[in-house]
Amino acid sequence: DADPHKYWEVVDRTTNEVVDASLWTLDEDTDTVHVSGATPMHEYTVSFLAYIIWDPVEMYNHLTNGWGDKEHEIPFDIYHPATRKFVFDTFEQWLKDNPQVDVVRFTTFFYQFTLLFDQKQREKVVDWFGCACTVSPAALDDFEKEYGYRLRPEDFVDGGAYNSAWRVPRKAQRDWIDFLSHFVRANVKKLASLSHEAGKEAM
Repeated sequence: DADPHKYWEVVDRTTNEVVDASLWTLDEDTDTVHVSGATPMHEYTVSFLAYIIWDPVEMYNHLTNGWGDKEHEIPFDIYHPATRKFVFDTFEQWLKDNPQVDVVRFTTFFYQFTLLFDQKQREKVVDWFGCACTVSPAALDDFEKEYGYRLRPEDFVDGGAYNSAWRVPRKAQRDWIDFLSHFVRANVKKLASLSHEAGKEAM
C-alpha cells in the first residue's frame, strides 16, 4: 500500500546501475514489475517492501519444535502509534492482572532477528543481529527527516547479504541502527518504568 516508486528499487545487477523509476511499472494484479528497455541477458532485481506475516521468533520456534498446524502469529511494529498504544495498554493491564510476578524480563521484544526459511523449512538467511524487520514507510520517512538523506532499498538488501552481522556495516546501516536504537531505548525505558511503578523488577 506504500508508493512502489518511492520505496522500491530496480537494479541492473550486471552493471550495478539503478534503473530509473520512469522505466519500470508495477502490475498490481499479477505482482509483476515490467522494465522498459531492459538489456538482453542482464540480470535485474526488484527490492520491495512487504509485510511480515509470520513473527520471526514464533516462526523459528514453530519450525524448530514442530508445532504443526498452530496458527502463525504476526509481529507487532510499535513504530506505528496505534500498535504502540495497544502494546502499552496490554502491558499495563498485564501488570495489573499479574500481581504475583515480581520480575519482568523483556526478551525478543519489539524488533527481532531476521530469519528467512525456504519452502522446505531450511534456513536461508539467519541474522541474530539484523535490523531488516524494522523497515516501514513511516520509519524511513522519519529517518530521512532526522538524518538528512533517504535510505535506498539496497542499503538493506546489500546485494543479497541483507547486512548480515559478518559484513562490515556501511554508514547507512550504522545510521539506521542508531536511529532505531534511540526509538527502542525510549520505549523500553517507558515499559521498564511501568514495571517499576507496579513494584516489579525489570530486566
